[in-house]
Amino acid sequence: MDRNRDAMPGRTEMLIPLSRKALGDKIVIHADANSSYDPPPAIKIGKMLEDTKCIHYEEPCPFDNFVATKKVTDALSIPIALGEQESSHWRFQEMIQRRVADIVQPDLYYYGGMIRSLRVARMAEAADLATTAHLSGGFGFVYLLHFAACAAKIKP
Repeated sequence: MDRNRDAMPGRTEMLIPLSRKALGDKIVIHADANSSYDPPPAIKIGKMLEDTKCIHYEEPCPFDNFVATKKVTDALSIPIALGEQESSHWRFQEMIQRRVADIVQPDLYYYGGMIRSLRVARMAEAADLATTAHLSGGFGFVYLLHFAACAAKIKP
């Protein structure tokens, strides 16, 4: 199956503008593509997200394809978030050094906890990149509050 093909053709193009219209300008909208696209369709959707004034676009391309994600990051003004599925310190280091995304996003559970995630946040901060934690479930909001209290450049 082609990962670029929408399971319901036209749905994305309808729902992105509809979300802003229905929710209004006082609501912050984040978008998550869940590794769904190659760069051309990811950029097309990213432009719709920019028009809709979403605040960030999460994982537009397969999470482990830094080349594809970097193309999307460079083509758009909406910040790209990446890292929720990453488990390697070295790949986070590479992601940050190459500026693959604008927002570094370790998952507080998947990545292995608070200390490891804070190390990533510190690397991102040194590179003047923002960090937002990803939460995979449970009482993550409590964990997130602790993380946010310790990491300087956290985005909501």
